[in-house]
Order: sequence, then C-alpha cells, then structure tokens
Amino acid sequence: MRCLRAVIEQVEAPDEVIVVSRAGDDKTARALEEVKSRLLGKVTVSEGGQLAARAAGVQAAHGAILAFTDDDAVPRPGWMQRIKQYLGDPTVGAVGGRDIVQTEPPRGLQTDVGRITPWGKLIGNHHLGVGAARDVALLKGANMAFRREAFALPLGLRGEGAQVHQEVSMCLACARAGWRIVYDPAVAVDHYPAPRFDRDQRGRPSASAVRDAAYNYVISLLTWRPELRLRRALFGLLVGDRATPGVARAGLALTRWEPDVLFALLPSLAGQVDALADAARGRTVRMMCDFDTKPGKRDATRSRADAAELQIDVDTSLF
Repeated sequence: MRCLRAVIEQVEAPDEVIVVSRAGDDKTARALEEVKSRLLGKVTVSEGGQLAARAAGVQAAHGAILAFTDDDAVPRPGWMQRIKQYLGDPTVGAVGGRDIVQTEPPRGLQTDVGRITPWGKLIGNHHLGVGAARDVALLKGANMAFRREAFALPLGLRGEGAQVHQEVSMCLACARAGWRIVYDPAVAVDHYPAPRFDRDQRGRPSASAVRDAAYNYVISLLTWRPELRLRRALFGLLVGDRATPGVARAGLALTRWEPDVLFALLPSLAGQVDALADAARGRTVRMMCDFDTKPGKRDATRSRADAAELQIDVDTSLF
C-alpha cells in the first residue's frame, strides 16, 4: 500500500501504474481495491518468477519509459521527475538510484557502485551509493527505469522467484546497444526488505538458490562480456566473494567463522561451473525484445536492426 500510494502521488505523476501479481493472490487484490486511481492497472500471471511478471507488465504498459520498483520499496516524491529528466537525454538508455534500506542503520557508504571489475567481479553497493550522478554498468531491479527501445528481458535464467542477477543481462545488453546507464543516488526509494517466499530467502538462501544465482551471474556476464571468460573462471572459482564464494573466500570464512559463506561454497562452484560449461558450448542468454509498434513503443525496423547487431535470439511470441 505504501508503495502504490508513493508511486501514484509523485510530484510528476506517471501516466499509468501496472501492478503484476500471481493468480490467487487475494491480499494484493484487496489492496488494489482500496487504492482508487485512474492510473492503476492490474495484470495477473500464473507463471512464477520475476521475469514472467516483468514481461507481463511491460506488455500491458503503453509508455515510452518503463520504470520498475518492488512492492517493498517506497519511491520518494521526486523519483519519477528525476527519471524523466535523465531519460530526456537521448544518449541515456537507463537510469536508477539508491534503495535506502530502512531496516538497518546506514554504514559503509560508497561512491563505487554498479561496476564490473576486469576480473568479472560484481560491485553492487546500489543501496549505499553517495555522491554525484555517474555512468555505471549495472542498476538494481528495485529501482531502475529504461526507455522502451533500450529494454530487453533475458530468457532462460534459473530460479523460481527473484531470479537473482536478471539485471545483469538487461543492463549489459542496453550498454552493448550503445546506450548510457546512469546511477544517481537522488533517484531514491526507501526499501523495507520483505520476506521472499521461494528458495532465495534473504540471508539464508537454499543451496539451489545459491547455485542458481551463481549461474545467472556468470552466464549473463559471459553472454555480453565473453572476453572475461578466463579471468572470471579464475577469479570466481579460486577467489570469489561473499555471495558467490570461491576457494579463497571460503578459506577466509573459515578463519572468521562465517557459516553462511561456507555453506554457499559448493553450490556456488557448481553454478559457476555450469555457466562456464554452457558458455564454452556457445550457449548464451537469449533476450526478449518488444516489437510492438503501438504509440510510444519502439520502431519495429530499428528493433530488428538492434537485434541483428547484438546477435540476440529474439522470441517475439512472449509479447
């Protein structure tokens, strides 16, 4: 309810607000009945996973700008206004900002946000970003917006719910097509992290969720940055990080006694190996583009040219 009201009551109101929910989600249906707004539209999906929900929402939307947030986030009043200002620049394809976590005190604020290192390590920190606006490699799904012609969805990623790292393919595909991606901490939402009702539980994901997340990141990275294959393999398997540990990071976890990191080691390695093997076989992430030509949507001729240039295997049947 907080999310919906915050979106509808923006300083510069959106043209429409699309809520995507699962069939049988009676609580969401009741919440929508309480919010009376001509802007509000509802889409129901039967398939699990955020990607199916995003696809359904994009198909229902008519706008030239697609802005995304989550139901446990509350956009600040100038959120939409700032998004439109940035996307008024014809070189910018996507913009996002900070998701300010309200359930924990702010600490470790960062200027290094949304970056991929030369070794293929993901630097996120979107919730900790400070400073001026800057171009980045990646945005975060809870707070991101794309111009429609710069937007595509990955297919075939693993997971039943959050489908972690889906944004990697979205953003890297956008950048490969020549668009700038901008992160401004002032494009802000307040984030109240809610429970997840799938295997990817916050703070305690299952082994299969860790494996899926590791796979999704590596296969997405190597689809768009294949030159990093060897370095990412060495870094990911031998070093790694807290969420996707390799051998060295697990060794450090042993000295610090971080049982969650130790638990994640084997599924992390398995997911990375799966992705590296698929990449070696030439299997990459397929992207779904929207070729609809109704007002406000991208030009079909340009879309097909973009798809050919990026060598995207396009599935138009899903739109």
